Amino acid sequence: MPVIQATEGAARVIVVERRGAVAIRDPRTPIVAAAKPTQVEAIQADTRTVEVAARGAQGPAGPAGRDGTSPEATYPVGQQIHGHRVVRLDSGRAYHPDTAVLEHAQACVGIALQSANTGDVTVRLAGTIEEASWAWHDGAVWCGADGTLTQNPGTTGWLLCIGRALNATTLMIDFDSPIVRI
Repeated sequence: MPVIQATEGAARVIVVERRGAVAIRDPRTPIVAAAKPTQVEAIQADTRTVEVAARGAQGPAGPAGRDGTSPEATYPVGQQIHGHRVVRLDSGRAYHPDTAVLEHAQACVGIALQSANTGDVTVRLAGTIEEASWAWHDGAVWCGADGTLTQNPGTTGWLLCIGRALNATTLMIDFDSPIVRI
């Protein structure tokens, strides 16, 4: 990682022209200009030495954590939705993606937990799904035609790894960035 060390009287504007991590060491607050929208994180390093003389008393219990369930959301259906298929959103409504339409790749959000013709559908956004009828092999699971789940991605259209088979009947949802074929 390149490190920019500022000295007294140095310019306070730092221009980052390429993607990557850059460390800026300056006692003043620098102004960072980037050629493209870039997330900038300001980190103040603490170089003091702290000596712990004795262990303190146990503090009070913190708040209870989440119940361990995977995150889900409910969306109105925009077309007939089939259970255990990838769902994309368009204007807040659930549809299955078409791997020939590039815009659909970025709109995929999760896996439908049930079928729905009208009304709402519950979508698992991350975490695991178990289904007794599945017979996965260890490895990646992809979005196939019309949102089907497959371990053999097609030869045309975009690719989207939606997760990994943990065993024959369990899928860990972890959407990757879509891959566009050119």
